Amino acid sequence: MKATCYVAFLRAINVGGRTVRNDQLRELFEALDLDNVATFIASGNVIFESRARSARKLEAAIERQLQGALGFVVDTHLRSFQQLAQIAAYEPFPHIVPRPDGGSLLVGFMRDPATPDLEDAAASLCSDVDELHVAGRELYWLCRTRLNETRIPGGMVEKALRTAMTTRNINTIRRILAKFGKEPS
Repeated sequence: MKATCYVAFLRAINVGGRTVRNDQLRELFEALDLDNVATFIASGNVIFESRARSARKLEAAIERQLQGALGFVVDTHLRSFQQLAQIAAYEPFPHIVPRPDGGSLLVGFMRDPATPDLEDAAASLCSDVDELHVAGRELYWLCRTRLNETRIPGGMVEKALRTAMTTRNINTIRRILAKFGKEPS
């Protein structure tokens, strides 16, 4: 079986006093017999290859490993490089013209695909500053200003959607793909 390249997006790493060094993360993933383990910036992005047949079982194994070693729950959201490329290419807001000063496009990684209720909850949070769109297991969040000026702090999004997620800026996702985005031979 051919190995699949994954990125593990870890929630609550290096925030709120939960400091974990990248070399420690690599060691914990390598202990699971994962190959070509690398980390990208210190926000809980771990790139690796695995021959595991089930991404769900692999997520669960990683979560058990991290909780056992770190002493706290670390929600893990796996995406293959193929999935990540689709996420990076997706245009969630084709009708919105980018502002000259930018703004931010964030991607929230969820465990399960969105339900209609979750989609409605995301739509209820939209404003003239923030636009949210759900597709599959991702929440796309366009903040038309600086993130510190948003009207919906990240915790409010999770509470309204009633699901745990971890978010990354689309630029981080594109940088991961540019640096590591080659399937193994």
